[in-house]
Amino acid sequence: MLPFADPIFGGVKRHASIKKSRVVFAGRLHPDKGIYTLLETMHRLVMFKSSQVVTIVTAGLHVETGATIKRMLKSYPYARLMPARKSILGMANVLSSNDILLMPSVFAEPFGMLSVEAQHAGCRVVASNIGGLPETNCGLLTLVEPRSPDALMLGIKQALALGPATRKERETAKSYFTLNDSVNSLLLALHA
Repeated sequence: MLPFADPIFGGVKRHASIKKSRVVFAGRLHPDKGIYTLLETMHRLVMFKSSQVVTIVTAGLHVETGATIKRMLKSYPYARLMPARKSILGMANVLSSNDILLMPSVFAEPFGMLSVEAQHAGCRVVASNIGGLPETNCGLLTLVEPRSPDALMLGIKQALALGPATRKERETAKSYFTLNDSVNSLLLALHA
């Protein structure tokens, strides 16, 4: 059975664009999710002197690692911190109010549903070319080498150069990993 994005992500209204590009890291605060690669990238002069607003969602605080990383980020000057969202609609609103989602994972994720959800919400994704993340391509995905701040910065620049997702690009993205596709594949498997 194929995974699917909740239809809420595809139906959420995009927030109006602003002058600065909005970039978000919404994975758990954990080394496996590439938070340290992101922080190293942000220290590069090009990153924090450019016209981007970077937000880090503080998810994963229920474990010691996440709580420790959040304490470290409390006075971090290059990104604003946002509390984790605890509902599908809340997360959909975070994604629809950003232009690029960063997923710089350093371990082989089995899939990467957040990438699909972001693309359904009309948000471009820059993700590590590792594990199941390449399978999440709905047309708005840029893949980069894992553990490389330079590759992550280049991926961000490439995604920014593409500009905000068009209505047509978002409609195409929403046609991947749908609830209907998932149910149909399950029914086919049951009848085989």
